[in-house]
Amino acid sequence: MQLARHSDLTVDDLRRRLALTHSAVVRLLDRLAERDLVARHRSTVDARRARLSLTPAGAALAAAVLEARARVLAAAVDDLDTAESAALEALLDRLLLALPTSAEHSSQICRLCHLRDCPADRCPVEMRYQEFVSRSR
Repeated sequence: MQLARHSDLTVDDLRRRLALTHSAVVRLLDRLAERDLVARHRSTVDARRARLSLTPAGAALAAAVLEARARVLAAAVDDLDTAESAALEALLDRLLLALPTSAEHSSQICRLCHLRDCPADRCPVEMRYQEFVSRSR
């Protein structure tokens, strides 16, 4: 899901977002590459770094996962009327803005999102992530 949302991540970027060790992420990527879900590309800026991307099969699998999540969530909120849906969305935005405690934690929360319906320019968790990143510079 992280690679579906954020193209061109490095192994270290993904390590931070998943809260795993470098070696664990490399092993995970090896397994995903064996299944033709992820591709590694040498960085044109720093040859020591690999850029990661989903293959067409990986993108299709990510889309299927997101659709399955959407069906579960739709069933859970199906009985809400328009006002209740709006109230829930407003409360979730406030909760998601307050929930992250660090940039890494923000990225971990996004693993649960339906990324198509949560554009980065209005996602409370992404906004909080950007705030943490700008503070660390």
